[in-house]
Amino acid sequence: MPGLDPSIVEHSLPFDTEKFPPKRQQLRQQRASLLLRIKEEVVKQINAGFLEVCNYSEWVANIVPVEKKDGRVRVCVDYRDLNKASPKDNFHLPHIDVLVDNTARHAQFSFMDGFSGYNQIRMAEKDKLKTTFTTMWGTFCYRVMPFGHKNAEATYQRAMVTLFHDMMHKEVEHLFDRLKEYKLRLNPAKCTFGARSGKLLGFVVSERSIEVDPDKVKAIKELPPPSMVREVRGFLGLCAPEFNLVGARLRAPKQTRLGSVHLPGDARRTHVRRSRHLLFTTRRSRAVELPRVALDSPVLTP
Repeated sequence: MPGLDPSIVEHSLPFDTEKFPPKRQQLRQQRASLLLRIKEEVVKQINAGFLEVCNYSEWVANIVPVEKKDGRVRVCVDYRDLNKASPKDNFHLPHIDVLVDNTARHAQFSFMDGFSGYNQIRMAEKDKLKTTFTTMWGTFCYRVMPFGHKNAEATYQRAMVTLFHDMMHKEVEHLFDRLKEYKLRLNPAKCTFGARSGKLLGFVVSERSIEVDPDKVKAIKELPPPSMVREVRGFLGLCAPEFNLVGARLRAPKQTRLGSVHLPGDARRTHVRRSRHLLFTTRRSRAVELPRVALDSPVLTP
């Protein structure tokens, strides 16, 4: 896949090596049932030109295999050490609620998705070795921007703004000419044109309204009550995007206490104390049910 010209955008990893010395993680054991599927995914990325063999690197990370529904494995990389050493890129990211609000109230919609969008941006040549990860099949580094980097989202957004800055919030009559000019590839399986409604950033938009994605509502309702702080964080993280639109439906007491988690009236601001287990009382159970009740009628008219 050709990818974007590095003169337009490339992903770099500037580090303060005095404050954050390089780290080489030791190879972790993986389940035997995953090993061949991991190898298959690595070979696939090598053939696509995303990876290359790398034998000598001061930074080495482990992989985190994630099984997909179709039985394949997504090979993620544990870049936590790398991210700690990376300064924050201050390039802004778009506000989801603004994008969703501006998209609704139209009669027809077209949705397009980039084909391996991150992988269409090349790594800076001097920083490729820093992306090295290890498997029992060898050590490899990325020639393209991988998922999991702290500033990957900012780099991708910078690329999109550079390519389409004169089209944003306007009519996009010559969009495909621009895509062809810069060799930006789309995924046909995830593109829809002339639809009356569709899913956008976790919501369903149409001319009539904005609705919460039914699949996400179902997942929230079927989630078992959390029993640990980590599970509470996960529950609130799953609910948080929906609260931006349906928060007005949530009428909790002035302050509802869920163990060590405080849920204000709109459940947007949360604070979790450092305790591991939660003793659930009736009041705390009710605090968990409030978001589920609020999502029963998720239709909002812009």
